[in-house]
Amino acid sequence: MKYFKKIAGKKVYLSPVNPEDTEDFKAYTKWINDLSVSIGLRAATNIYSLKSEKSFLENMARGGHFYAIVLVEGNELIGNRGISACRA
Repeated sequence: MKYFKKIAGKKVYLSPVNPEDTEDFKAYTKWINDLSVSIGLRAATNIYSLKSEKSFLENMARGGHFYAIVLVEGNELIGNRGISACRA
């Protein structure tokens, strides 16, 4: 199985990001270089290569809670999300 259901809902689930999965980091690289996506992430002025995105994913995977967002129906990757502790 490519993904592991760590936190599951009715329509989507979160799976730990696997930076070794070539298809996933290619998808992330395509998305982050899409202007309509990168503007919302304040990353529009940067250009991301496959190598730099893989490195980013490796760092995020080592650093804690960084997940692929996957549709339950069809196990399709639709995004990613990091979760960090909040301090009041």
